[in-house]
Amino acid sequence: MKKKGFTLIELLAVIIVLGVIALITTPIVMNSINDARRKSMENSALGIIRAIDVRRMRKDVAKRSIDYKINVGIDSTAIEYSGQLPDEGWAHIDEDGYITLYMKNENYCVYRDKSVAGNDDIVITDHPEDCNQKIGEIRDNTAYAEIRENTIIDGEESRPVVHKPSITVVPGATHKGIVYMDPTDLTVECTDSTSVSTTGTKTGCMKFYIYDDSGDTYKLILDHNITNAAYEASGTYKEYEQASIKSIVDTETTGWVGSPRIISGNEIASITNTSTFYGNYDSWFYLDGTGLYKQTQTSSSQGDSEYAWLFDYTAGCTSYGCNIADSSTYGYWTSSPVTDGSMRAWGMQFSGGFNTCDVGYGGAFGVRPVITLSKSEFSS
Repeated sequence: MKKKGFTLIELLAVIIVLGVIALITTPIVMNSINDARRKSMENSALGIIRAIDVRRMRKDVAKRSIDYKINVGIDSTAIEYSGQLPDEGWAHIDEDGYITLYMKNENYCVYRDKSVAGNDDIVITDHPEDCNQKIGEIRDNTAYAEIRENTIIDGEESRPVVHKPSITVVPGATHKGIVYMDPTDLTVECTDSTSVSTTGTKTGCMKFYIYDDSGDTYKLILDHNITNAAYEASGTYKEYEQASIKSIVDTETTGWVGSPRIISGNEIASITNTSTFYGNYDSWFYLDGTGLYKQTQTSSSQGDSEYAWLFDYTAGCTSYGCNIADSSTYGYWTSSPVTDGSMRAWGMQFSGGFNTCDVGYGGAFGVRPVITLSKSEFSS
């Protein structure tokens, strides 16, 4: 039997059909490839932006502008990001945390710039030269960090590091932490060995206790008196804002941060969980006393009181449970009046007792400042 093959016309028809199919599908395939490449560049841009943002938060680099140059290379100390590496690029984070980015490869220019587009818009063009001008602005600048392949380095190690006070938490303590700092300049690095607690010291490195950490702030009290003074020279109690003690605090704490003041009686009661303090004369108490009104002293040897930090550096206080005595001061004022005594105010005394004192007494009774600072001022 004779086999029959394809005729020339049939072969030509098949070739034409295949050609038509190729003609139709090639642009679709190329467009898909192009879309994938564009998406990859967009992912790279988003990855770099996220990496810079995360690095900024981890380093807590607040209110400072930083430039970044995108480059090729690998560094084991850097932070990873997702996406492919562009040929060249530039990123900038401003003081408000907004990140501007320009980068390109042989096919595309990708940018994020609120002066050109929306705040969060990533724009991609098919013209790499669109990025040249912005990238050129940083190319010769040596004060930038580098963004490298799958990594980002923020250059912090080569920049001045702004010191922030750190908090030492003491397990089981009745305070919220210890801070060594200079209240006139928080960037000064202070330690236990460089801090001074002598009565009368009001500048340089000193020791503070956090007694309230609620909300976004810390309230801290100094561990010693900065001066001794009468509460009110007139001999009659006045509200803190009008009393002479207010002007003494303001003068003695000139240059301090945190709006210095003196602690209130209610704050002392809150710290010591004393619910029987009402401000009247009879509601006096010992910090760690016992009995219905906490009016029985229980601490009688050095370091015995769990609230020693509230009355350290007062005369003879080691006999009542404090850690360190200081013969030059017998206690310190609070801003609270005695509600049934017009000439008296509440004060913290060397005996570990929270009691009343005549406002005109200016012997060895004095000022132990309290300041309030944002938690962002401290290292994490």
